Amino acid sequence: MAVALVVIILLIIGIKSCVDSANRNALRSYAESVTTISQDSQSQVSQPFFGVLTSGAQPIELASKADDVRASADVLVKRAEALSPPGSLAEAQRDLVLTLVLRRDAIARIASKLTSALSDQGSSTSVNQISGQMEVFLASDVIFSQRVVPLISQALSNGGLSSVPAPDPNARFLNDLGWLQPNTVATRLSAPVGATPGVPPGGIAPGTHGHALTSTAIAGVTLQSGQANRIPLAPGLAFTVTFRNDGTNNERNVGVTVTITGAGGAPVTLHSVVPQTVVGQSATASLPLANPPPSGTPVTIKTSIQPVPGEKTFTHNSATYQAIFQK
Repeated sequence: MAVALVVIILLIIGIKSCVDSANRNALRSYAESVTTISQDSQSQVSQPFFGVLTSGAQPIELASKADDVRASADVLVKRAEALSPPGSLAEAQRDLVLTLVLRRDAIARIASKLTSALSDQGSSTSVNQISGQMEVFLASDVIFSQRVVPLISQALSNGGLSSVPAPDPNARFLNDLGWLQPNTVATRLSAPVGATPGVPPGGIAPGTHGHALTSTAIAGVTLQSGQANRIPLAPGLAFTVTFRNDGTNNERNVGVTVTITGAGGAPVTLHSVVPQTVVGQSATASLPLANPPPSGTPVTIKTSIQPVPGEKTFTHNSATYQAIFQK
């Protein structure tokens, strides 16, 4: 009886060990697959797509090439849908597919507007619509960096696989926030004269346009230029950027960027878009920092409020800070 009991216990231990090993292998395989898909989204979709938009090709050819890129984006959606994630990563899988679907569908909508954007009729409206779809790319970057990557990182940690790298949270589909501005889209597409739009189809509204950066804060610390800022490392870090509309026009889709350099790796760039700002009033953007620099490493932080159509003064919409993140 005692021998049989020992055998049963050994069998249970062996089965549990096999199950644990299988779960770890599934986690590792899923993380590696998502990393590959993310890299392919950059190299096979993002880079070719923005290359097409700035190629100067004729409208019909431009739309055709953009649709070819859409087909590549659709392949990535199908690859993601075919993955078999462990049960603990069901949410990450759902958000991964959503990320790729958003990119594919935005490319399709942009491709459908290219011909009219480059025509003499309806170009302003189409350029505005293309700019609007760029916001979808930005949203997909937020979902990937703030949902997919943290969920995978946590699952790897819980599974005893902290040494296995998670996908890069700084992998961006939209690497240039200038595409969020209709006038920038019109310029880069070489749209006809008169298609460089402000908010209204009639062009940039008269008066002054622009914003002034008020402050940048993180972890309860308001950063100061010209001195070393010490930022405590803590869960849920996020930059809070405050700025003021100091023009005479309300503005929309105002881009905010925080860039961190000097941490030894690639620069970390955070993006946010404020839907609207009102004349004379302050606005705030929150930019989560999922992966802060290592403790004790000196870094440079630059905050920028992106220029809006019609803005002519740019000396007060950015600031640079020296900082050290510390435990």
